[in-house]
Amino acid sequence: MKGDLSFRVHDISAQNINGQVIIFAKFELPINGTNIVNHVWQEGLLQDDDTPGMHGLTGDNLKSFGNLDFHSGNTVAITHVKQNSRSKIKIAHGIINGVSWGMMMPLGVVLARLRYLPLPKYPALWFNLHIYCQTMAFFLGIAGGGLGFFLGRQSSGRGVKHTSHRYIGGALLGLVTLQVLAHCVRPKKEHKYRVYWNIYHWCIGYATIIMGVVNCFKGFQMMDVGIWKNAYIAFLASLAFVAAAFEVLRWYLKAKQVTTPGALPNDIEQKA
Repeated sequence: MKGDLSFRVHDISAQNINGQVIIFAKFELPINGTNIVNHVWQEGLLQDDDTPGMHGLTGDNLKSFGNLDFHSGNTVAITHVKQNSRSKIKIAHGIINGVSWGMMMPLGVVLARLRYLPLPKYPALWFNLHIYCQTMAFFLGIAGGGLGFFLGRQSSGRGVKHTSHRYIGGALLGLVTLQVLAHCVRPKKEHKYRVYWNIYHWCIGYATIIMGVVNCFKGFQMMDVGIWKNAYIAFLASLAFVAAAFEVLRWYLKAKQVTTPGALPNDIEQKA
């Protein structure tokens, strides 16, 4: 987009050499002005009509700016930039949703599986922790989703669309809302329809977990934050290891319970 510059430019020309366009120009610095200007540079693909296309929105494309001193010819990269309100909202959106969909939801599933471990003094502990964890994740997810839709409306006005990330986020909000509403009509354990409710609960729950994790990785890809992506992978691996270890322990205790005369099953949901 053509715009006015703060200094006069003369003798503009360009050459196309080996597919690269080099622009030449002479300019006049203001007499009482500064020799230092803020400079932004980008790269991107050509469109079908040989006009420049949209540049990338991650990684180095978000860091390609600096101070250019026309007097000395030196360029100083700007490493610390004051964050605007949009950047702060974007960071808040990522942190809130990463904690809710990416961490608390999977943790809640592991806590639900632990309800089979025998705790005579606290028979409903794991089940209650599962409910509390998922409830907190639900409210955090609502807040983070609201920030995401706000950012999406602003991005659409700038021609930026993260379609799959947005659609998955909307689907997650719908699924988790259905899950919460389903708890309001949960049949008693002895009810004949309880088995169908359990199947529904498991399917919606695991679909939410999988989609939440996938959307977290899409967010990491959009922001190009490799260190946080690696930390999240480490968290998931640790959680999977703990879940597998407790699952083995559960089956061991179950087998031992069968071979022990007079042993009573640890039925948590009966008391939950």
